Amino acid sequence: LSLNTAEHSGGAIAAIGATSLTTYMSSIIGNQATGNPAALEGYGGGLFVLSTGTTLEITNLIGNEATNHGGGLYFASPTSNLTMNFGQFYGNTSGSNGGGFYIDADDQTITFQQVKVKDNSASNKGGGGYVLKGTLAGSLME
Repeated sequence: LSLNTAEHSGGAIAAIGATSLTTYMSSIIGNQATGNPAALEGYGGGLFVLSTGTTLEITNLIGNEATNHGGGLYFASPTSNLTMNFGQFYGNTSGSNGGGFYIDADDQTITFQQVKVKDNSASNKGGGGYVLKGTLAGSLME
């Protein structure tokens, strides 16, 4: 999935309230969420996930851009989990928080195993990633 643009959120994919989202051996490259941050838009340049259980297996989020939070990935859910195994956040940018990823997951555990986070940037906080709520477990690599 590459070179897509969404004016609201989720440059490549927006999953909102779905039962689940699973990617396998996927590359999400050069997508943009260009919405207006003042209007609560521009989240998740690559992926925007809201209240959806998500598994990303061998998935690379590269060079995505969000005008608001989550250049590569924006994940928000009070009840769903996120698991990512063997992937990377590389070269993503955010106009606010979380260049690589932004997590708002209440009491949920977010599991990253062998996930590389490198050369991402954010205009505010968390160039590599930003966790507002939730527990981050597993292993992040340079």
